[in-house]
Parts: sequence; structure tokens; C-alpha cells
Amino acid sequence: MTTGGECQDFGYHQLKVVKSKMLRKLFKLEDRNSAKYLLAPTHEEEITALVGALVKSYKELPLRLYQISRKYRDEKRPREGLLRGREFLMKDLYTFDWNESKAQETYESVKSAYSAFLDDLRLSYLIAEAASGNIGGNKSHEFHLISSKGEDDVVSCDTCNYVANEEVAKRDDGFPEQTIKAPVDQMRSLAIRDDLTHERNPRLCQFTALTKGSRNVLQIIIPVRGENPKDTAFNGHVLKELYPDIDLSTESLLPLSDSSLSDQVGSKGTVHETHVSFVIDRKVSCDDYDPAQITIAGRTYPAKVIRPGLDLMKIVEGDECPNKSCSGKLKFQKCVEIGHTFHLGTRYSTPINATVSGPTSNEAVNDTPASTNKPAQNPKPPQPTANLPLQMGCHGIGLSRLIATAAHILKDAKGLNWPRAMAPFEAVIVPTLGLEDGACEVHDLLNNTTTPINDTIAPVDCVIDDRTSSFASKMKDADLIGYPIIVVVGRGWSEGEGQERMCQVQCRRLDGFVGDVPLTDLRAKVGELLDQL
Repeated sequence: MTTGGECQDFGYHQLKVVKSKMLRKLFKLEDRNSAKYLLAPTHEEEITALVGALVKSYKELPLRLYQISRKYRDEKRPREGLLRGREFLMKDLYTFDWNESKAQETYESVKSAYSAFLDDLRLSYLIAEAASGNIGGNKSHEFHLISSKGEDDVVSCDTCNYVANEEVAKRDDGFPEQTIKAPVDQMRSLAIRDDLTHERNPRLCQFTALTKGSRNVLQIIIPVRGENPKDTAFNGHVLKELYPDIDLSTESLLPLSDSSLSDQVGSKGTVHETHVSFVIDRKVSCDDYDPAQITIAGRTYPAKVIRPGLDLMKIVEGDECPNKSCSGKLKFQKCVEIGHTFHLGTRYSTPINATVSGPTSNEAVNDTPASTNKPAQNPKPPQPTANLPLQMGCHGIGLSRLIATAAHILKDAKGLNWPRAMAPFEAVIVPTLGLEDGACEVHDLLNNTTTPINDTIAPVDCVIDDRTSSFASKMKDADLIGYPIIVVVGRGWSEGEGQERMCQVQCRRLDGFVGDVPLTDLRAKVGELLDQL
């Protein structure tokens, strides 16, 4: 819980605008004295202020602070239990370095650690370029598990390693080799329904959208995809970057007309407060078209042409990969985001004034090459450097969402199927009635608590189901809980009196493997199966 007013004023005025955009997702409350508080969904400001007050020299860096705690967000659409909830468990890491190169090294090391962690889960995942959003910074990556339950669309190339969230994904649109010439008359007739004196360009398509508050009517002009304008759509994520207050629910494949403005403007005067902006795709060449105002049905509106130099068309399956050296096609996959890394730079340290003193002029630092020159006869005294703003990163894994996603991906009709790295135990030993002592012997063998048969085989983390329930009930529960391996001490054990005693080993994830294994080979066989999970 942290202090918070109308826009969560931490006293750092440059951050207030960012936090005000998140207000709708925050739980807000007041105490008996009407002081305002909120349940913070993230803690960059508090952590930065704390470190800024305690760390004063670059010699005290790098610094890594972990926070594993419950977070709260007033989600508009909670769903699927732990997948998207109002309360969730997060593991956050906040990193602090004294210069940009060190911070980038830290970022890459955390990214590698997250990749190694997901490798251990043996689940299909993607690392996607991503937008930093309200958190800020200029570099971020999302870690996604591929799942039909996902809300994110991740774009990847079927040939190279290009992967990006749909929000920031790019494609090869043929620019600048492929452009469409659009004379002024065609542009005017494309934009205004009332002007029918010129034939429209069949290769261009136009959308109408409004900004919230309807102060700006956007005319988005893009090339037609294929032969049918109905197959064409603009990229709402790119437009959102240009116009953060755009209302994408108003988009329509219609020319600008008086009806699209009639409810948004007053009835008096010739020039109205509503502006018309023509936002033009980079492949459309129309440099001569630059109206200062536009008249529709006798009314005049201020107008301007925006040429952002961007590809404004929506990316679809089968578009060309943006890497010029690659001939691959783009594909979409539904994913669940379970982790995110951000390089924040000085996004928070500068407004909070969290600084450290840097090295003096004659101090050697790791990323500064040593001089090969001989020392000067009269060396100057060391000159201290100015205080440097902390270089920061924040990195998080959604633990509760990770558990929910793994459960969904691997479950089957019998129950859960946990990855080996997440399972409560690697194996469960289920004895039939009267063979409880045999189960203990199997446990000690697998767990290496007796003299090991083979020192090269790692111990197995196992548990005995010693409940008084029936054998059938225990087996059903073992499947339901989702132990990776089930070892049954039953008929093969009792029939092996005086001979080689046998155990039955089951593993549903490996094509429903079921096999009888001699006790002397049991540890090796269970280890072999676990290595595949």
C-alpha cells in the first residue's frame, strides 16, 4: 500500500502523468482521516527512492533487489482463475548500475536467466520484442508461453528468429521500392464524399476514426491489400502511438462526410473546433496535397496532412518478414505473457534525483581500457566526476499466472500434468495393501538415502502415498494431482519373493508409458524418464 491522490503524487512531477493513466487499474482507498492510499501494482518509484537515499557511490553497484509479493489491479475483465485476476503473485527484480553499458550487460544477463528458467520447464515459449507501456524505458522483451488461452498475439517469422508482440511488430511492406502515386485531385476525391468530379484511386483505401473528445477526426489513407478494400485494415497499434487518445471503436471504411462530423461540432460559425487530420501511409506519394482547411456541406474545418513515414497497414498472416535478408513469412500465435524485462535507464532516477558519485579521472573501471602511455611527470590530482543518475532495470515473472498457464497447457482428461521443475514431487510411490514396507524401500532407493546403486544418477524427489484410502482411489488422485512419474509397488513386487522384485512405472506425458522395471534398474529408469520431461 502506498500514498496516492488524484494521480498518485509521489512528489515526482514527471511521473504523475504516467501514473494517472494507470489510475483506472488501481485499487484506491481512504483512511479515517481521508488520507488517500492505493494498492500499488508495481514499485519502481519506491525502490528507486530507497536506493537513491542509501547508495551514494558507484563502488556500491551493481545492486540487485528482489521483491516477491502479492500485487493488486482492478482488472476490468478477470478471467480463467489465476490467468488474469485482481490479486496475483509476482517475482520482481530491480537492478541498478552506474552507467549505460553496465545496465545493458545486466539486462542481457537477466534475459538469459529467464530463458534458462523456461528451458527447464520444457514448455514452448517465445521471447518477443515489446512495448514498454506505462512502465517506461526504451527496451523491453516479453516472455510468452504458447497457449490457446492467451490474450496476446505474438508475431514470428517461420524462417528466422524474428519475434515481436503484435503491438510493435513490423513487416516488409516493399517501401521504398513500391510506392503509389496519388495526384491531388484523387486525394481530394478519396477524402470527401461530396467531390465526385474525379475518379478515385482504386489502389487506395481510407478509414475514419475519432480521438476521444472528438477534437480530431482522423482520415487514415493506406494502400488497398489485394483487390478488395474489405480485406484492408489499418494498424491500430501504430495509430495509438501517434494519437494515444484515438478511439478505435469509431473506425469505419467510409469517406469523410458531414454526417461523421455533425454530432461533434457546433452550428454557428464557419470554422469549428474539430480538426481534420489526413494520416498517410509511407507508401502513398502525395507531396503536393497539403490543405489548410476543408469544406464539407458548407462547413469549413481546419485540416492538415500528417506524413509519419510509417507503415500504417495492419499486419496479417503471411506478410513478409521485416528482415531484408530473410525470405520468410510472418505467422501469429496466441500466447500468455508470463514474464517481462524492462531497461528503464534513467526514467525514474532522474526525476527522483537518485544519483551516485562516479569514478575520479584517474580511477580504472572495468569498461575503461587501461592507458598504455607512461605516467606523466607531474600528474594532476584526481578530478571527481559529477553525480550520475542510476541506470535501472525492472524484470518480473508472474508466478501465479505461470502456474495457471502450465496447468492448462499440460492437463488432460485424467488431471494435471506438471512439468518436472514445477511438480510438488518428481514421483509418487503408490503401494497396494500390505506392501507399505516395500514402498519405503523403493523410496529410500530412489531418494538415495541408502547405499546408492549408481552414484552418477541423481536422487529422485519422491513421496509415498501412505493414506488408508483404496488403491484405486490413490491412483486416481495421483493422476489428478499430476505427478510426473507414478511408481506402483504391487503384484510384481509380491510375486518376486526370492526373485527379482518388480515395480510398475507410469508416465502419462510420455505417450502414456507403462512398464515393469526390476528394482535394481528402477532408479536409472525413473531418471531416464524424468530427463525427457
